[in-house]
Amino acid sequence: MQSTESFYTTRLINENYHFTVKHITSNIFRIGIRKTDGEFVYLMNEGPISRKFGVTTEIVYNKSVKEIYGTEMDSIIKPYFKKAFNGEVCNYEMNFGDVIFETFLSPVEKNGEIIEIAGSSIDITEKKKYQKKIEEMNLELKKTIMTDSLTKLYNRRRFDEILSEQLSLASEKKLPFVIIIGDIDNFKRINDEFGHLTGDKVLIELSNLLKQNIPSSGFLARW
Repeated sequence: MQSTESFYTTRLINENYHFTVKHITSNIFRIGIRKTDGEFVYLMNEGPISRKFGVTTEIVYNKSVKEIYGTEMDSIIKPYFKKAFNGEVCNYEMNFGDVIFETFLSPVEKNGEIIEIAGSSIDITEKKKYQKKIEEMNLELKKTIMTDSLTKLYNRRRFDEILSEQLSLASEKKLPFVIIIGDIDNFKRINDEFGHLTGDKVLIELSNLLKQNIPSSGFLARW
């Protein structure tokens, strides 16, 4: 017969467990192996992600990934479960609906034998959006650094880099290499008589014309 103290201790542990599960910000789950067919199945799945998509423990208990999410997701996730059951700590990222999450898996041992997997998933959707924005900004910055702001051709700095690369390649492969330098006659006169805005338009139009006629293996730059 259970003592009163033991009863209240058990009750307190259960209350603490449910409080923790309800308020954790990451998702936690346990994976075991179903004895009847050897499939990896959920023993527990709790947290904000599981609640959002309706896949909490009472829904997924003793069910495999294939039975819950389908064949496609099963083919993605199962290899990681196999790694964890072989003693490897691993992680993976994947999309689930509008959420991108990262999952970490750790083997759980008992008497030297791996009996289940403990896992946790965190929502990294905003992190991925931020990373994408940073990558786009870096790409734009790189483009700005190596591009002439008026004509959108490569600038002198990028020209020097490409020229060095192409000269090395031509020398190594014994390939012909051609440099064509162009100049606009009386361009100063255009600026003086019609203004610098008109001169800028001339440079832009000429650059666009050259872009349309340069071979795919070539490149243009404003000196």
